This record gives sequence, structure tokens and C-alpha cells, in this order.
Amino acid sequence: MGWGGSSDPAWQGQSGPVEGKPSTRAHLHALERSSALVAFALLSAVCVLCGRADADPDIYGEKSQDNGVCTHENCLVSFPGAAPSFPLVPQPVAWALHICYVCGKRGATITCYGKKCKNSFHFPCGHENGCVSQFFGQYRSFCQKHRPAQTVQAHQDSQTSCIICLEHVEEKLSYQTMVCPSCRQAWFHRGCIQQQAFHAGLLCFRCPQCNDREKFLPEMSSLGIQVPARQPAWEAGAGFTDMYQRHSRCDASLCLYAQGREQAEEEGPWYLLLCSSCAAKGTHRRCSALQDITATWECEDCAGVSTGKRRTSPQHHPAEPPWCTGCTQPLPEGAPRVLLRAPTL
Repeated sequence: MGWGGSSDPAWQGQSGPVEGKPSTRAHLHALERSSALVAFALLSAVCVLCGRADADPDIYGEKSQDNGVCTHENCLVSFPGAAPSFPLVPQPVAWALHICYVCGKRGATITCYGKKCKNSFHFPCGHENGCVSQFFGQYRSFCQKHRPAQTVQAHQDSQTSCIICLEHVEEKLSYQTMVCPSCRQAWFHRGCIQQQAFHAGLLCFRCPQCNDREKFLPEMSSLGIQVPARQPAWEAGAGFTDMYQRHSRCDASLCLYAQGREQAEEEGPWYLLLCSSCAAKGTHRRCSALQDITATWECEDCAGVSTGKRRTSPQHHPAEPPWCTGCTQPLPEGAPRVLLRAPTL
């Protein structure tokens, strides 16, 4: 971006010798002010890009310091060209001269990607005033006038509530009120769906009603919803720890292994088989009188309700007796083996 002409907000109210461009004195004065701002930021926890010390990760992202330079994550990734070159070198550059069209202060690092739009703003100022910053691809940002909006045709039935917080939403689509582009029935507030995105992460973020992901994720991302590339919050705690651990104990009523129930071998009679239905119980092959080649096994709890077999290896069963079980006379060839009982007198 050039130094701008008379229409550039950074130079409004200043006079210059040629076509409204800043004079050398004004230019040096602006650089001195920007240097003072950076020096102040280096001595405190103030972000060098937005000039704020706030630390709300839902708005600013994580705050980090590198070589004494403090930045907000979202300020950094929204700053054109800064993300790949972190750590940021604190020096007077062109963005230090740009005036934020929201707060009127210098140091606006973001410029609207709208065609021929020169509006610049700080990330938190834009967040608070309806600007949109995208967190994918080129990390583009847009002012209020040029921000992307939903174009899907969706209609509400009487009073519609947010599917997440159950509070009423606006009667039509807006910056704060959004709808699923797939089912067109799930309405929600921007803040509510943003919180869901933070909790669900990239792999689980989808429409809370129809579970669509193919249309839902790209549209929400283009509208400025930040979807972090991390695992769901409900799997990050200790509540799901046990689900990621394989059962490793012999639960036979009498364990015969000399090393104990907690030990097993990689093959043979002391290989630990897990229940093929629940995987919550296990047994050594020998402890359940299984052959050394048995591949699957079901615990007593699952064997009663499952249609599967207790074991899959060939088993030897005694042949059915070819005689009548009520006497000792052989049955005729081909006769059904049915026990005939004498009537009770």
C-alpha cells in the first residue's frame, strides 16, 4: 500500500506541499509518535499492533511475547504479512501511520479488502463495531460496509429463538443473527455460534440442528466465525481420559497367570483377549480355557445378550447320540431325534 493521497484517512486534516501528501516534518513527527507507541508496548503487556493490554482469549486469542514484543494472536494473524514472519520486528512502518476509522487513533494494522476501500482499523475496534475478520486462507478483513453477509433465503415461523441460548433472535438476517445455510431452520446469535465453534473445534463444528458440515463450516468461516484447529473442549479434560485407554486386566474369576492379572504376553495362552462386544473386560486365553489360536471372546455379561459366539476357534463337541434318549434302541436312519414322553397317567 502506498503512502496514500488526500482521500487516505491517515492524512485527513494534514497539509502537505504536493497534492495533500504529508510534508517531511509531518512524516517525521508521525514516525516519532509511532516509535514512542512501540517503545511503550515493549515495556508493558500492551499488544504492539492494537495498543491494548486486554487478555480475553475469546476475542483477542492468546497473548504471546517474543523477544520483548507482545502481540495478540488475532491481531497478528489479521495483520497482512505478519503471521509468516513472527516474531514481529518493532519498527516504524507504514501501518503505524494509518488511522483507525473506528477509534480515530493511529497504528491501524488492518485494511478492508473491499474494492477501492481504504478503511483501516485495529482488530479489537473492528470486532466491537461489526467488522469481519476471516481466520482462513488469506486472513482477509472487511469494514462494516463491505463485510460478507448471508444470502440464503430463510423465513422464520412467528417468534424464533436461538437454538443455542433459546433467547429470541432478530426477525431477519443481520450481523448478529445468522442461520444454517443447509437446513435453514437453525437460527442463532453470532456470539452463541462463536462460542460453540470455540468448544467444538475444527473437527466437530457443525450445525447444532441438522449436523451439516459441508455447507455450514465454509459459510460460518467466511462470515468471520473463528473455528480453532483443536480437539473438542469436552475431550480435552479428564472426563474422556478413560475412553482412550485400552483395558489391560484379566477379569477371569480365577487368573492362572503367574505374573498376575495386570500382565500379559503378546501371543500364546497368556495373550489378553478383550470382550469383542464391550471391550471393558478381558481374559487370558488359558484363564478362560480357550485355545491358543482363539481370536475373539465375549464376557459373561455380553454373551447373554449378544448374537455373537463366545469364541471363534473350532471347538470339538460330542456327536449327538444316534439313539433314542428314552431307551437304548437305535433310531431308524433318517428319523428325527425327538424325545417322545409317555403321557402322564
